[in-house]
Amino acid sequence: MSRPSSEVVPAAPAPAKPPAAGVNPAPGTEAPAAAAPRKNRGWSFSRFLRARIGTDRLTLELFSSRRKPRLLARLAQEYTAGDDTGAPSLPTELAQAAAALAPALAAMDGNVVADGGRSIRGLVCDVVIDDAWMLYDVVRADLRGLSPRAADALIGASLADVAGVDASELVSRWQPQGDSPYTLACGLPANALPALAETLRARGVQLGSVEGEFVLEYNRHRQSLEPKCSVIAVVREAGAQLAVLIDGVLTSMSFEFGVGAPRELEMRGRGLLRVAGVGGEGSVRFYAISPPGWKAPEPWVALPVAA
Repeated sequence: MSRPSSEVVPAAPAPAKPPAAGVNPAPGTEAPAAAAPRKNRGWSFSRFLRARIGTDRLTLELFSSRRKPRLLARLAQEYTAGDDTGAPSLPTELAQAAAALAPALAAMDGNVVADGGRSIRGLVCDVVIDDAWMLYDVVRADLRGLSPRAADALIGASLADVAGVDASELVSRWQPQGDSPYTLACGLPANALPALAETLRARGVQLGSVEGEFVLEYNRHRQSLEPKCSVIAVVREAGAQLAVLIDGVLTSMSFEFGVGAPRELEMRGRGLLRVAGVGGEGSVRFYAISPPGWKAPEPWVALPVAA
């Protein structure tokens, strides 16, 4: 899994919108089964795939290059029961959701080849996982003085305690935050990564980065966030991932299932500020990283999601 960066990362250029796309699913918005890929205009060797594993659909995108990404094709696939009926069926765990990647890769490959392009075999696929599938924790400890084994064990135990499972059921990563005593930890079910890698390998595609959506968006928008005191909300279908940023350091996080209304999000955010030891004094900025169409009054400042 990718860690949140401690460096300022410039926002990636917005991908060009393909004809008749209408993606970036907002709550209650239906996404098309597949968007037609662009006509072949010199497919380069720097192409790459990005898969977003959401809670109600999986989205697969093909980009022209990493330096100046241009969207070549996009496909949004609803989850189904995986039997002959093809009936809608929302997954209850990440490994089930990851299984939808196989038919999405096959459909994308067929569309690209039919359009005159080269197969997706041999490409790298970066994976972005909806925060509803992720675990985050801010551990009040500077782990840099510990051995890697000891630090990993401490983080694994902390995340397992948050999830109420055994540490062996999780795979985790952690990131120190400068010289602060706060370490950001993230984890996901241990059976998910092998399932992802095997599904991609079966199509001749290599697994690239794997990161939670909050990590992706936080790294993209670091330059736009007020570091002194901010509440950050990544708003998606299943709910919102909240975080508090104090003096450039993430100090507390919480996933709020089913919460998307601006007023309720503000109340949850202010509650998280109290957890972080911040009272009502001083100026607090509120940032909502949300899909198009999500409207919020003050104090929220809207920032666009990557996809």
